[in-house]
Amino acid sequence: KNKRQAYAVGAKVGYDTAAESWGTGRAVARIPRAPGGGTHRAGQGAFGNMCRGGGMFSPTKIWRRWHRKINVQEKRIAVVSA
Repeated sequence: KNKRQAYAVGAKVGYDTAAESWGTGRAVARIPRAPGGGTHRAGQGAFGNMCRGGGMFSPTKIWRRWHRKINVQEKRIAVVSA
């Protein structure tokens, strides 16, 4: 496990649009929606982890514990017995 490289999603990924919720009374979910008109993207849900193009739930971070400490003696025994 100690050779793994850290990976993560970018901080702003999925949140780079000026979306706002339409509020209640429109018979649609209260998720923020992309603004504008004249394009397929207008009115689509945004930001939510359930939305296409939205941010992910619990984004991966680079400070995950990638490397685990292991006793030198234990490692040596594992290598020779492998």
